[in-house]
Amino acid sequence: WLALLGALLGVFGTGFSVFGTWCVTYMAKISAEHGEPPKTAVIWTGIVFLIKLPVFFLCSWAVWAIGGPGPGCFAIGLLSIYALLVAYAVATTD
Repeated sequence: WLALLGALLGVFGTGFSVFGTWCVTYMAKISAEHGEPPKTAVIWTGIVFLIKLPVFFLCSWAVWAIGGPGPGCFAIGLLSIYALLVAYAVATTD
């Protein structure tokens, strides 16, 4: 269970961090194409972007506190998200 929990926390923490970065880049794209985005979208994007790092650190701290196979499986979860991002970038490149 500790390994599964470590991997899930790695996937969640990294996925949330990537999602926060995607929100900011998507908001910049929308702003460039259509002008000023809605204020609520800007506020939520700012909130997600500002809490993405603390969420990641909280997940990594929890895994280190668990110990055992958790930290190694956290790294596997982290690397799986980035491997999926690389695979998506390669697959969608013209």
